Amino acid sequence: MASAGASVGSGGGGAPPALITALTEIVTKPPTAITQPLPSQLLAPINQAINTSADAIELVFNTRVQNQSAVDVLLRRIIAVLNDGGENAPSVNTKIAHLSVLTGLARTANPAFRERLFTAFTGVNSGFERHLLEREEGHKQYGTALGPLHELTLVFLLRCGDGAFSANSLLEWCTNDIRLALQLLTSIVGVKLYEHAVVSETMRVLREFTASTTYLDIGDADGTSAVVACRRLSSLGVRLTFGRAVLMW
Repeated sequence: MASAGASVGSGGGGAPPALITALTEIVTKPPTAITQPLPSQLLAPINQAINTSADAIELVFNTRVQNQSAVDVLLRRIIAVLNDGGENAPSVNTKIAHLSVLTGLARTANPAFRERLFTAFTGVNSGFERHLLEREEGHKQYGTALGPLHELTLVFLLRCGDGAFSANSLLEWCTNDIRLALQLLTSIVGVKLYEHAVVSETMRVLREFTASTTYLDIGDADGTSAVVACRRLSSLGVRLTFGRAVLMW
């Protein structure tokens, strides 16, 4: 049912009807508030299609409804839900479902599409970051599970990074918590769900944790980075000896 003025570009010939219907409804039925989550009956067919078919991903990017880009509307809705940290914020599971669509779309082989996704993701704000930090604090203090949001975010960054996402990038994102960084990387390696490209990128970043350039800034005149490097390398040695990372390697 590709009504309401829906049109698709190349690759749309065998498009799943449920996917076209979902994209059409997202554009033609705007929410009362931008932070209103997308209904599960719309997210489910999108998630299923983009995680099983590269053609479905291309279709999402090429579909226009009432002269609007369906993917632009979809991305705005997803980022708004991820950022919502208010009193009536969406549940964790709702945020996971929305982030899963973003991470699934990042499977695209088209670099222009990946750049478009990453540009949209730069719109995440302190609301989303605060939620991640709260999960990290709970994990450190009480041993509660991090949940899928961290893993999905990292997989998204690896897919969109085109080889540029580094150990330093991950350490910055993890606020220099080496244990957390290695835990996230090894969790991805242990999941058979991910494609070879993601696993290869994960192993590349893991290897960077053994490189001195990850910890030492050669241009650092006062030697501060050397002190930081020694601390990080010492911490890394402990983790590699007693942590899961050495078992995964």
